[in-house]
Amino acid sequence: YDIAKRYLYRIKWALVHNLEKSMQSPESGLASGILLGVDGLMGKQVESDMKSVGLSHITVLSGYNLIIIVSGVFYILKYLPWKVRVIVSALIVTAFAVMVSGGSSLWRALLMTYISMLGLIGHRSVSPKVAIWYAYIFIIVISPMSLMSDVSLHLSILATLGLIYITVPITTGLIKFKLLKDREVLAEIIAASLAVYLTTAPYIAYQFSNANGLSFIYNLIVAPIVPAIMCLSFIASLAYYISPLLSVAIGYVDYLLLHFVIRISSFGGSSDVVSDFAVKGYYDVSGISIAILYIAYVLIYLLWLALMKRR
Repeated sequence: YDIAKRYLYRIKWALVHNLEKSMQSPESGLASGILLGVDGLMGKQVESDMKSVGLSHITVLSGYNLIIIVSGVFYILKYLPWKVRVIVSALIVTAFAVMVSGGSSLWRALLMTYISMLGLIGHRSVSPKVAIWYAYIFIIVISPMSLMSDVSLHLSILATLGLIYITVPITTGLIKFKLLKDREVLAEIIAASLAVYLTTAPYIAYQFSNANGLSFIYNLIVAPIVPAIMCLSFIASLAYYISPLLSVAIGYVDYLLLHFVIRISSFGGSSDVVSDFAVKGYYDVSGISIAILYIAYVLIYLLWLALMKRR
């Protein structure tokens, strides 16, 4: 295991080195963060700006990265037997998690991926609503104290619950009321961003007293291009072994997207508008108010389910 881990680490830093050769900093640092979860290469100012506007999470590897990897492997191996694709995908995402020294959120996502893949091998679709509870029960059993003190775990649970339970009702509403009729993909992107924001912002406000009311807008702008950045960064890094010039050419397209993200963060981070939307600027957030808000979320969701069943 140690030999494999050292070898994967070498691959990781070789990819980072190639990205630094294919584009300038801080864009290369942001690319390394999005692709491999590497910290400290963007510069303190960029990191501060991204944190201010609520975009720092895009450099924290999570289940989103695993979904992109699994989808890519399934597409590349689409002519191979189903079980082969599942097994190869599981091996690759495991190697990826080891290579990037994934944090707790990534390992939780990996556990959920394993549970889903067990169902895929048996040609059974494992509902995310089932997989998430299996994963979290297992984590709590092996580390009971994490439920009480691990802020990362709490945010991961809230974000995942938002994606799984709230995205569909919001998407349905956007389409039903013809706000985004015939634009289902855009509706899903907006719904996913809003769902994660609604479930995590209250807890962030309570825990850190710093919930940016505009972060939903910034995430809505950036979210659609993150998969493209991840794919282009990977291709540019590999292309360096074939031709440095080809790597720079691909890296330039990647650079434009990364520069856009940095400019968005810089505008928001330096703008007085952002501070005006900080929750702390209006009131102190209490645990009781946050609990009431989350109870309201549950009641609204149950009401939506009841209305859908009547139809």
